[in-house]
Amino acid sequence: MRGSFLLVNGIVANPGSALRADVRVEGSRITGIGEGLPVLRGDLVLDCSGRYIYPGLINAHDHLSFSLFPRLGDPPYPNSYAWGNEIRSKYKAVIDPIVMTPLRDRLFWGAWKNLFSGVTTVMHHDPYFSPFRFGYPVDVIRRYTFAHSLGFEKDFRGALRHRRRGTPFILHLAEGTDERAAAEVRELEKLGGLDDRTVAVHGVGIRQGDIEILQKAQTAVIWCPSSNRFLFGRSAPIASLWGRIPMAIGTDSTITGSESLFGELRAAQREYALTPRELFSLVTDSPRRILRLPEDRGAIVNGGVADLFVLPAAESSPYSTLLHAEPGNIALLLRRGRVVFHDTCFDRAFGHDGASSSRITLNHRPKWISSRRFLTLHPSYRRLLAHYTYLN
Repeated sequence: MRGSFLLVNGIVANPGSALRADVRVEGSRITGIGEGLPVLRGDLVLDCSGRYIYPGLINAHDHLSFSLFPRLGDPPYPNSYAWGNEIRSKYKAVIDPIVMTPLRDRLFWGAWKNLFSGVTTVMHHDPYFSPFRFGYPVDVIRRYTFAHSLGFEKDFRGALRHRRRGTPFILHLAEGTDERAAAEVRELEKLGGLDDRTVAVHGVGIRQGDIEILQKAQTAVIWCPSSNRFLFGRSAPIASLWGRIPMAIGTDSTITGSESLFGELRAAQREYALTPRELFSLVTDSPRRILRLPEDRGAIVNGGVADLFVLPAAESSPYSTLLHAEPGNIALLLRRGRVVFHDTCFDRAFGHDGASSSRITLNHRPKWISSRRFLTLHPSYRRLLAHYTYLN
């Protein structure tokens, strides 16, 4: 459903401020923000009293085709290469049926994993697949180059040659606790692969002496604390990196990481005592800068894309509320001005004919979901979704 919406009486949470305001959405854009906006002809008024309105979040690291996988492995591992080599043989019976699932369906679940935690923009660390181009449920960042890692990329020097000016270059780096992982920052520097385009994912093995190298190169780090803690029993050295290296948060795929970005934010706070507002920045304005996105990503701005979601004001601060949220708490999610799903609290405003939407439950809370494809595929793949604890 897309149209003209007026969200009234809510508190709009942006990275730099939280202000009481109404938000008007027309088509795919936000066309007004302010208190007491007039109701125009055609507006569907949505009362957001007692609720916070957030911009769609940015997941800075995911592998969207791996979202049907449960966590696999027998940790701890010295590095990601040891893990990757082991699971191919040890968990073949789990991996093969999922790999045989159509790629389009696997990518589809990757999108919904993100939508269910308020994410509307994703940095996918793999090729930009054709299903992303037309009708994909989330925005996948299109301008990037990548290598998997120093150890698993078949032609790493070729990947470096394919980098483009002003475009992020993504790779897994220093993903482990042993000497092999720790040596990768300096190895990449020798290869000429460290500069302001470089976005290093994980960084668990970054040593104190590497930080100055990363600073000088203006390299950014994407932090995936749940995945790191699962595989290695520890995370990146955030106490040393914080304030010196540009950072953002990603979920990684469910094969090692989180089932939701909400859970990843809580994992991050357990690793390092960041404030709720600082954590919010790691999924909004910080990844926007690192990944060179438009100014309206991760922010609610007049004229910007209408990606937003609504949560009940469970706490006095929208940032604290977000930190304790679950997918079932989302009352409404719009992506490019289109209603993706909403809580039954908005039943009176929307109405339903049963043909274009149907009910599911998230964290035992009923929701109306507008995707026919989701409703068709969900029963078919339910057995592969048991690791999503909020899908009931």
